[in-house]
Amino acid sequence: MLKIGQLKRLAHHGSLQIEATNNILEESFKAKNKDIMAHSPKAFKGAISALVTPFKNNKIDEAGFQKQIEFQIQRGIHGVIPVGTTGESPTISLKEHWRLFELAVEAAAGRVPVIAGCGSNDTVNAIAHMKTAKSLGCDGALVVAPYYNKPNQAGLIAHYEAIANSSDLPIMIYNIPGRTGVDILPATIAHLSKHKNIVALKDSAGDPSRTSLHLAQCEAGLMGLLA
Repeated sequence: MLKIGQLKRLAHHGSLQIEATNNILEESFKAKNKDIMAHSPKAFKGAISALVTPFKNNKIDEAGFQKQIEFQIQRGIHGVIPVGTTGESPTISLKEHWRLFELAVEAAAGRVPVIAGCGSNDTVNAIAHMKTAKSLGCDGALVVAPYYNKPNQAGLIAHYEAIANSSDLPIMIYNIPGRTGVDILPATIAHLSKHKNIVALKDSAGDPSRTSLHLAQCEAGLMGLLA
């Protein structure tokens, strides 16, 4: 039977091993993501909030929207996403969509990254969102899988590559098959991760085992974050 002193020494040794392993993983992550960090002035990290879009008298409540952003920044949020699907992106006008980008950039004032909701089931429309988001000063884009159309995996690749080629804005892919009707499979994510402008993944497929699969398959690419 081990004595208390021996157990303490073993526990201390184990803690040192864990710390050393964590340091190695952190350095590996930094090395792997050097190109991404250089490409994007503000990396996607920490807690990033998908904003709701408040309305008043059938119009966007602009003051309420910006107040929401300020509230979250004051409480430590690391980034905000205006006009994702949570923010009514499928139901608002183009003018309203882009106005929300503008309001978010203004409210964030450079304190946290603004990741614009640029997803659409129309590739041309998504590209227009990307270009507008870039021109208004957004730091990145969240691009949900094209909903309702149900493209195959080759179609998804063509859709995302066309969007990624349209702007140098860093892209976070959003996979939520329960809502869109199409699942972006791990092999497709691995393929897309090699594009320099596709840097992150928000995965809401509901299968935690995919996390390790994405990490393994995207190792050769530049996917910097799983969310």
